[in-house]
Amino acid sequence: MYRARQLAAFQRLCDGFDHHDLDAWESVYTNDTHYEDKALHWDLHGRDEA
Repeated sequence: MYRARQLAAFQRLCDGFDHHDLDAWESVYTNDTHYEDKALHWDLHGRDEA
């Protein structure tokens, strides 16, 4: 699931480069994220932690 979110963010970034779309670039860096992995005891909140 985390990998899918990484790929989606990367795709938005690439699409933004393709179309010179600054909004797409910005969305990659400003979206709040929440990632939880119980096996690794990770509970990350916000773009700064992820």
